[in-house]
Amino acid sequence: MVILKQHGVLKRTALKCGAVIVLAAGLLLSACQKDPFAPGHVKEGLVYEKTGIAPDTAAVLADGNEISYDLYLYWLCHSTRRIESYLKQNGMDLDWDYEISQGTSVLDYVKIDALNSVRYFAVIESMAKEYAVSLSEADKAALQEQKDAYIAKLGSEEEYLRQIALLGLRPEIYERINATGRLYSDLYDLYLTEGSRLYASDEDVAAYAEAQGAVTADQILLLTMDMTTKERYSQDIIDAKIALIEDIYHRLCDSERPQELFQELADEYSEDIGRQNYPNGYTYMPGAMIKEFETAAEQLKPGEFSLITESVYGFHIIMRKELDVSAAAAGMRNTYFDALIAARVNAMTIEMNPQLEQLNIPAYYSAFSDAWESSALFNESIDSQP
Repeated sequence: MVILKQHGVLKRTALKCGAVIVLAAGLLLSACQKDPFAPGHVKEGLVYEKTGIAPDTAAVLADGNEISYDLYLYWLCHSTRRIESYLKQNGMDLDWDYEISQGTSVLDYVKIDALNSVRYFAVIESMAKEYAVSLSEADKAALQEQKDAYIAKLGSEEEYLRQIALLGLRPEIYERINATGRLYSDLYDLYLTEGSRLYASDEDVAAYAEAQGAVTADQILLLTMDMTTKERYSQDIIDAKIALIEDIYHRLCDSERPQELFQELADEYSEDIGRQNYPNGYTYMPGAMIKEFETAAEQLKPGEFSLITESVYGFHIIMRKELDVSAAAAGMRNTYFDALIAARVNAMTIEMNPQLEQLNIPAYYSAFSDAWESSALFNESIDSQP
């Protein structure tokens, strides 16, 4: 009986210990689930003085990348100053209720634009980590040189730090902004480096260009105006051009090899002044060519040629060609890089600090704007952005 009681006591004790262990594990789990928007610890600076919120408090989580309050408010004020400048150019003062577009007030626009800036900024940082891009020694030297130049211009490092504070930023956040501009350039260099993980093949870029409406087309053009004086030719000259373009058209219609013949006739007769640089036709995006040229080309399939088409320049016969991959890639490589970033921006998961809903943007902007006006670094901080 004694042994049984001892076992019973041991069992009850083990259960109690187990309960303690489970409870401790629960407490540990709760401790690990830290509120990502918990108040920060910095109790100074323009943001704290004007909002009562610690500037190191997270305002936005962009795919987990923390954007602090001072950084978010920087972008917010940055966006507001741009729209304020736009309104002034149109003879208007900053009016937060003014509708920039249907259903979108200035206040709405500023919130959207600031968040887009945050997304873009965060994507550059995230891509840099993903592709192992960090500040090179040259980058660091350039940033240090920039800082030294500011300090020399302002007279002391103390004044330099004061100027950063006028932007509502902590020094490390100001440096983060400038560093991200460098990371953007480094990512772009990597994107242009054939064989790198970020490099896009000509085929990939050309496929993107084609999806955006890129076209390759050639033309036979007989001018009806003097391209130097812009004066229209006399009617007898124009009549001769009409007869020639009609003869060319009929020869193409009767040919069993119209594509080859088109090239031969274009080389012989076309008066297109751009043909010297583009002997095989133009690869272009919508809006780059005259309307008559584009309208004719978009109705054709590769290998087909148009009816005689008249424009202010003269008489055209257009032939649609297979998209020139190398030309499309060369023309759209910059745009494709921007599209890669834009796709990541659009796919980004955003979490916003609930406190942002209580932010009195007009009041805060007024306070920030006064400080920004006196900052010698404001324009420089804008120029450093990617």
